[in-house]
Amino acid sequence: MALFVNQSVYGAFAKETTYGDDSGLTVTGQIGLIRDIKPKMSNSLNAVYGIGLGRLPQQVIAGQFECGIGLDFDVQNGAFLEHLLGSVSGAGTAGDPYVYASATAAVPSYTWECAFNTLTTARTLRFLGSMAKSGSIKLNEKETVTASMEYISKTMKKGSTYQAITASTDEAYVFQYGNFESPASTTIGEVINAEFKVDNGTENMYAVGGRFPTGVTKAQSVTGTAKVRIIDGYWMDMLLTGATNASAPIATTPAAIATMKLNLTNGSRYIYVNLANIYINSLDPGITRGGVAEATVNFTAKSITATEVV
Repeated sequence: MALFVNQSVYGAFAKETTYGDDSGLTVTGQIGLIRDIKPKMSNSLNAVYGIGLGRLPQQVIAGQFECGIGLDFDVQNGAFLEHLLGSVSGAGTAGDPYVYASATAAVPSYTWECAFNTLTTARTLRFLGSMAKSGSIKLNEKETVTASMEYISKTMKKGSTYQAITASTDEAYVFQYGNFESPASTTIGEVINAEFKVDNGTENMYAVGGRFPTGVTKAQSVTGTAKVRIIDGYWMDMLLTGATNASAPIATTPAAIATMKLNLTNGSRYIYVNLANIYINSLDPGITRGGVAEATVNFTAKSITATEVV
């Protein structure tokens, strides 16, 4: 018996033309250097009992079919931002960068393939109608830049053809060539890590007459966190008043930070992730004996966009 090991498993995608249909698709797209892949599937079984028929179920009935896939990966390029936000324009050049923005309607759907292989056996699982439920991008000291994506899917199919996948040759972005700005163009020093998160509110909707759903994109939320070493009163001022004024009274409604930016660079390549109208939700500054003062900042933004030059 041969086990399925990580070098014999891959994840690949293709953008769908028709929701939930992989007809004619070449499913070989790469999202990044995948660290973790988590396919999910459930028959949502229901046990049915009858009065006077004992303690054991009389039938087991399949309920709604649920499936999806989650991934954690090192960021090599910004292609995943189209999955997450839904809209992309531009050519990826310095004069015409890619611009990723939130779709006005639903995020696009993809077919994802997760394949397992041994010397004698191969099994592929295709997740059709996969739409981004949520995702995040994280910059952490001493590490590569990472991202996470979670998709919910309409349905699945299985097969036995294990493909030859060609990995992207783009270098992974790393922490030492990134920085965090708040507001944009004002670099915040002593950032230990920063993360931007998007929740699309994507939900599978079911109806009488079938086990399989239709994905619906609902209200989007954009949040984030940053862990910093405290070097001034900036974050305290932003939480309490929305202005860098040490003597200003606590505001009834603190003003928003106009912009916030996560910059990732690699030579001439870059990804800039931009937030607009940011409000500080919470702050927990503290210090332990023998340490330095640190704080975790939690914030909410009204919108998110990104630009990329490849």
